[in-house]
Amino acid sequence: MASAYRARTPLEEIELRIPFYFLGSVLLHSLACTWNDVCDKDLDALVERTKYRPLPAGIISVRAALVFGFAQTVVFCCLVTLLPSPLAIKCAIFGLCVWQPVYPLLKRVTYWPQAWLPLVMNWGMVIAWVEFLDQEGLEVLGAFFLASCCWSIYYDTVYATMDVKDDIKAGIKSTAVLFASWTRPILGVFCGGIIGLLTLAGSLNGQGPAYFSISVAGTAFLFIWQLTTWNPEDPKSSFARFDMNGRWIGGVIASGLIVDYLSQCYS
Repeated sequence: MASAYRARTPLEEIELRIPFYFLGSVLLHSLACTWNDVCDKDLDALVERTKYRPLPAGIISVRAALVFGFAQTVVFCCLVTLLPSPLAIKCAIFGLCVWQPVYPLLKRVTYWPQAWLPLVMNWGMVIAWVEFLDQEGLEVLGAFFLASCCWSIYYDTVYATMDVKDDIKAGIKSTAVLFASWTRPILGVFCGGIIGLLTLAGSLNGQGPAYFSISVAGTAFLFIWQLTTWNPEDPKSSFARFDMNGRWIGGVIASGLIVDYLSQCYS
């Protein structure tokens, strides 16, 4: 939406592209989950919350999961070839071949797998940007992308606190294990970074009042509420706040962008 705002893209064109990107996102997310579960099969069996997943529980075989993953990959590759921009196609294939395969392996070697996750989760932003704007406005894209990276580290660390005790026993590394008792204040710094980068991106992109009042201020309020009411020792509290990121924070950021874009279209 930010790229559409900057490029003054007509609403009709946006409406045509939304189903395409929705389908691509669903496919890629599903593929990432399949690959992640294959790689983590043995580790998941050591964690109480994940030991009953289909692979560690023996409900499906690794071979079946790999066949399913291959089918997802083929469909995704066919889909991205429909992109009108050669650069966008290259970005999509790069993300598939480089960012996606590495992430599940990192929890064995570094306490910062959450720092790689944003490259997996948010690469679609880069693909959409270059499709609409090629290489124009990369400073705006950079600010938005860094904000989304900080956000991914934040919510996945919250998610990882649910399994800290089992992860330590199993030798699984994460930022939740690394931050330990400092998790809340460190995540507060990341939240501050998100708000600062969203503000910077909006300023660089010439966003209007709706963006700053809804996307920026609204997100700041939700982060403050989350951090002040969260109990990292309670898995239910951690999951509720993790889930809130997709349901509420993502929705608030998108709402501000949409309202701002529509106000521009009809002003």
